[in-house]
Amino acid sequence: MRRVLLLLMVSVTAIPMVALGGGILILKDPLDSYQSVRVAQMDTRVAGQGKALARFLVSFLPRTLPDVERVLGRPTGSSPDSTYAMPLCQTRLVGLGGLGKLQTGRNRVHAEFYPVDDVGGLQVWYEDDSTTVATSVAYLKVDSLFVPHNRQTQNELGSRLSWDRDRLALLEQALRRELGK
Repeated sequence: MRRVLLLLMVSVTAIPMVALGGGILILKDPLDSYQSVRVAQMDTRVAGQGKALARFLVSFLPRTLPDVERVLGRPTGSSPDSTYAMPLCQTRLVGLGGLGKLQTGRNRVHAEFYPVDDVGGLQVWYEDDSTTVATSVAYLKVDSLFVPHNRQTQNELGSRLSWDRDRLALLEQALRRELGK
C-alpha cells in the first residue's frame, strides 16, 4: 500500500513538470558518494544547513544573466573542476523547465560556473530563455582538511559538517563582498 501511495504522489507531482517540458536533473558529484550523501541529508544537522543555504542563495542571487555577471564576473565554464565539492546539505536533484525540448534541439537551458574568490563558486542554471536564473548550486573549494563523504568516511559526519559550515560562511562573506562592489 505504501509503495502505491508513494508512486501516486510522485506521479501527481511530476505531471505538471512533464507537461511544461521540464525534468529533474541529478547533479554529478565526483567527490562524494551519492548514496552516502542521501543518508547524511536525513540528519537534522545537515537539513538545517540546507535550509539556511537555500534561503541565502535565493535572497542573494540576481535574477538575470547580465546581473549575475555584473556581480560575479564572467563564468569559467559550465561546471566546476574536481577541486570543488558540493556541501553535504546541497541538494543533488534540480527541477528545471524546458528540458523537454532537448530532443528537438530548441532547448537553451544551460549552466555556467562562477568561481568566488578562492573559497568556492556557484553553478547557475538558466531557464529556456537563456537569461533568467532558474536555480543555483553552491560548491566549496577543496583543501587539505576536506574528507569526501562515502561509505568509509560516513562516521566522520561531524567533522565534514564543520568543514562545510566554515567554508559556507567564507563563501557567504565573499558573495556579500562581491554584491557590495
